[in-house]
Amino acid sequence: MVEAVFTNNVDPEAYIAEKGLMMVTDDKVVIDAVNSILSGNPDAVADYKAGKVKAYGFLMSQVMRKLSGSGNPDMVKEILKKSLENS
Repeated sequence: MVEAVFTNNVDPEAYIAEKGLMMVTDDKVVIDAVNSILSGNPDAVADYKAGKVKAYGFLMSQVMRKLSGSGNPDMVKEILKKSLENS
């Protein structure tokens, strides 16, 4: 990315926006993604609640995939954990 900005003399913010590289930090967007993944994967939620740690990793990866890899990982972790506790 840095090379493309200098080579093509592109505004870094414009390049990031154009390539969809912005990090998703909107709570509502992350919450919607988490809720969608949890409702679509009840077996993984049950596995997590039964103590299977790998299920959390699966759910986390599914949320990040839903957000096209642009979710703020710390925010996703926090919202996912709270959602799992409350489900």
